[in-house]
Order: sequence, then structure tokens, then C-alpha cells
Amino acid sequence: PLVMAGVDHLQSIYREANTYPHFVPGGISGNPDLADIRHLHEKAWKIVEPIFQGRRKKAVERYHNSQGMGILGRDLDVIVPASAEGRIDTLFVDAGAHVWGTYDSESRTITRHDEEQAGDGDLLDLATVNTLQAGGAVFDLRREDMPEDLPAAAIFRY
Repeated sequence: PLVMAGVDHLQSIYREANTYPHFVPGGISGNPDLADIRHLHEKAWKIVEPIFQGRRKKAVERYHNSQGMGILGRDLDVIVPASAEGRIDTLFVDAGAHVWGTYDSESRTITRHDEEQAGDGDLLDLATVNTLQAGGAVFDLRREDMPEDLPAAAIFRY
């Protein structure tokens, strides 16, 4: 979403000319050059937070409604390779979790470690980057907001 900050008469002119599909109604009135950046952020977040919360809620509902359809991933041994192949439509990751290890693209296997070792990466970060690069959606959630009590869950495209 794009939130415009500016004086009202310039906002109305810009709104008429704008064609960006994610331009949100409303905006932040006033001269942004004179505003504190933290204050602008707070005002913008109040406008976009309901949009993000609505998207998250719909994605979690879709996950639950897809039970038994064969398009859900609950195991990183499946999620990481699927992310590398661009097969993830929606990925949910626990914002507080880390899963250290490596991914071998030749064998399509992951190796996990309880603690970070030399050469390791966070497999959740890897799945996130792969999913975003393939045009999928990623929701970085608190553990209690995850659709399942797991570090990651996915809805596959196919």
C-alpha cells in the first residue's frame, strides 16, 4: 500500500493523476518536510495496519480451508525445496524462530543443526527469500498467530 503525505490541495491533484493500484484512500495531511519521521510512520501505520491484518487473516483462513487438499506444507524438508522451485504461493514463518542448517539443491535435502555452525544459514530465511523471489506471499508472524504450531507452514501453488 502507498500512503501519501502532503498538503491537501496537492494530494487531491495527485490522486486524480495516480494510477497505482495500491494507493490507499485517505492520507496524511500537512507538509511532510516539517514532520518528524517517527510521527509520519505512526500515522501511516494506522492507515495500513488494517490492510495487512486483513490480508493475514484471509491467508490463515485459506490455509485452514485447504486442509486435506494436498497443497499444504508443514515440514521444512518439503517447504525449503518447494521454495527453491518456486512452488510456494503463501509462506507463514514464525518471526521468533531460527532453523539453522544447509540446503543441497542437487539432492533437494536439508541438514539441520541445533545451533548455528560454520556454513549454516537460517532455513526459514532461505524459504522466505525464495518465496518472495518467485512472487509468493510471506507472512512473518508471532508464534501464536501461526496457522499451526510450527516454525513454518506453506500453501503450495501445485
